[in-house]
Amino acid sequence: MNKRHSFRLSGLIFAAILFSNTSAWSQESNRLEPSLSIEGRTLKLCGEVTLRALGLFKFGYGGLYLADCNDYTRVTGNVAKQWSVLLTRNAKGSKLSDIADEALEDNFNEQQLAALDSTFSCITDAYRDAAKGSQVDVRYIPGTGLQLLQDQELLADCGGGAGAAEYFRIWFGEKPFNKSLKKRILEQASTRS
Repeated sequence: MNKRHSFRLSGLIFAAILFSNTSAWSQESNRLEPSLSIEGRTLKLCGEVTLRALGLFKFGYGGLYLADCNDYTRVTGNVAKQWSVLLTRNAKGSKLSDIADEALEDNFNEQQLAALDSTFSCITDAYRDAAKGSQVDVRYIPGTGLQLLQDQELLADCGGGAGAAEYFRIWFGEKPFNKSLKKRILEQASTRS
């Protein structure tokens, strides 16, 4: 993770611009598929928000999928889940990687990061540029591990044990990259339990 420290400031600025305003989340929903079938499991859309840059420009839709919406309280644990972003604007893979690395550094101590570095680097290094209309999915399935997909194409199959499930701290950890997003998604999931 150390190789990306030089990008920390630019990534933080990008994240602050993109997600700075709590009014950036709207009530629109169901832009993402209501359910997914993955490895014989059905994951349901438990929460979805509209992503807006500076509260003005729609960036996309973000959604959390779980096998059981009751698992929203264990979303960073060893449960099947997927975080999906359907883009309404182009996105740079390097910016997505930078934001992921920064959020990981905020949510793990150095020893924890060192233990999970190969798994987390596998996925953060695999982000690539995505065009408007693309969907980027981060998936964790117990027994399979952590995966990154773009437009249903597998970009990275990173494996990893139960620790790999904690990659979702980026969005749902103690210090998520956006607290408002975390709150809105988990509130929705709690009502669908």
